[in-house]
Amino acid sequence: MSTRVEPGIDAAWLERLAASEPLRHAWAVWDRMKFPDRVEFRTLFEDGVPTAYLLFWHGSPKVPMVHWVGSPKDPGPLLDALPPRPVSVVAPESLALAIERRRAPARIAFVHWMAFEPGTPVEPVPERRARRLAAPDQPALAALARQHPDVLTTPYATADPSKEPIFGAFDWGRLGGVARAQVALPKVWVIGGVYTVP
Repeated sequence: MSTRVEPGIDAAWLERLAASEPLRHAWAVWDRMKFPDRVEFRTLFEDGVPTAYLLFWHGSPKVPMVHWVGSPKDPGPLLDALPPRPVSVVAPESLALAIERRRAPARIAFVHWMAFEPGTPVEPVPERRARRLAAPDQPALAALARQHPDVLTTPYATADPSKEPIFGAFDWGRLGGVARAQVALPKVWVIGGVYTVP
């Protein structure tokens, strides 16, 4: 079997993948559309056919984030394409040990997904307790990030709730929990950055 890794990603191939599995390819579609200057791709070809890709997110100044998408027969070329440490890789669980061997020492953590299909019943939350944040909430958002430094809160220090969907939960009038739409596509939203003040 011949394998090669090439920079970039074929847009038509990505669109076909996203049409069949919107959630799995949501970040690739969103980041390519919204932040083309902060992302790059590496595509793995096996016997001339694209089988997997790496999405490199360069939006964080400290640690690049890499999303591994696909299950190639030979993961070796993509393992070789991973950047040096420090790096954070979101990959299939079956690859955790191989990635750790290539980039040791490493800490393995598991990402938990919850997917809600359209029409899933959701109990309403009173607006006085939780709501979409607006421009006047930015100082409270920045204060939460400053008072509770964490990998999840760092983006909130400079986030603009008038430009991106950010939601907040309040206790006694104070912002005590946040979440944001990391991807907001017509067929799928991905909510992340969920943080609750201890």
